[in-house]
Amino acid sequence: MNNVCLMHSMDLFGNKVGGLETYVRDFITYCPEKYNLLFVGVATNDDPVGVFQQKVFRGRDVTVFNVMRACSSNISGVSRNPFKSLTANFLIGLLRYNIVLSEFLKSNNYIVDLRRVEFSLFCILKGVTYIQMLHGVGAPKENASSLLHKFNFIHDIFERYSIRECEYFFCVNKYKSVQLKEEYPSLAHKIKSIGTWADKSIYIPTPFQLDDVIDLSFIGRLDAVKDPELMFEVVRVLKSKNVKVLLHIIGPDDPSKIKGFSQIEEEIVHYGYKTSQEIAEILRSIDMGILFSHFEGMPRCIIETISSGRPVVTTNFIAVEELVSDNVNGFISKTRNSEDIADLIIDVWGKIKSDDLNPDILSKTMSEYSPSTQLKKVLSTIDLIGNLKNV
Repeated sequence: MNNVCLMHSMDLFGNKVGGLETYVRDFITYCPEKYNLLFVGVATNDDPVGVFQQKVFRGRDVTVFNVMRACSSNISGVSRNPFKSLTANFLIGLLRYNIVLSEFLKSNNYIVDLRRVEFSLFCILKGVTYIQMLHGVGAPKENASSLLHKFNFIHDIFERYSIRECEYFFCVNKYKSVQLKEEYPSLAHKIKSIGTWADKSIYIPTPFQLDDVIDLSFIGRLDAVKDPELMFEVVRVLKSKNVKVLLHIIGPDDPSKIKGFSQIEEEIVHYGYKTSQEIAEILRSIDMGILFSHFEGMPRCIIETISSGRPVVTTNFIAVEELVSDNVNGFISKTRNSEDIADLIIDVWGKIKSDDLNPDILSKTMSEYSPSTQLKKVLSTIDLIGNLKNV
């Protein structure tokens, strides 16, 4: 039997939300029962650290091993100090428990599925079999709030070694996989693409709930890479055009700290952390999603929004066209000019009111981005690796 270890700096039962966290939770939810599951993570409650525990998550048995403890506010925040970085401290935790953890993994035939290249150091040092997934397009060189902006060279070093030592290296967008194959031609055979997904049992198309207000949604962190200042400026421009608009922000960050907030405070509805089920419920009441990022890997918020039968308005970042077919399930702005984007939103609003955008048709464009479809690619790779190990 090939067993799977998911290793990520999160509390499986906690409130940290994002594409990586959703991947881990959905992986456990939809993984076939024939695989035993181990989750190595972070304790944000009274759970012990350094102890194997048998837990039930969404009805699925899973072994949990926490390597560090953190409070919920710290685990959801962006660190400005490398010594307080969640990623760095999680790696330290892996190395602290490296003996007991590596012995358990090897003796029970586990294959590790990693989300971050930094954590590959543990697998490399201990000779643990692993596959790696890169959820972004690498470390940002600019327009980012996280420590990756200042220490991108560290990420690049881990990426280089992880590609060489892993069994397979998956990228969430084709652009990055092509780039890496060109950079590492001798390793091109192990570099592949696998997309993210939306849970189709939760994110389902529903009719628009039309009134005289344009309801926009933003899901995620208010990190600089998402350009929240541009987002707020677009709302301000809409307001200046006497358009009634509400911006629904789903995420842990405080929007009042973003420049331009005071001018649109009455137009913002801030929900804070929400579960996937709660996010899906909110999306039923909005008209379109927006995302003005400078770069993305494969943004789950776009998949979830379109799966819910709502169009998206985006800027033209790398790989956006993998998900968004312009003028079909979304609308890609040719500029980052707030006036142009505001006018585009108004045009989309007109299409919605004219019944030119059908929720069911929009949702079908995301049919391949489901847990069952994408997980098959991961699990077939894990089976292949396991079979080769046992020969």
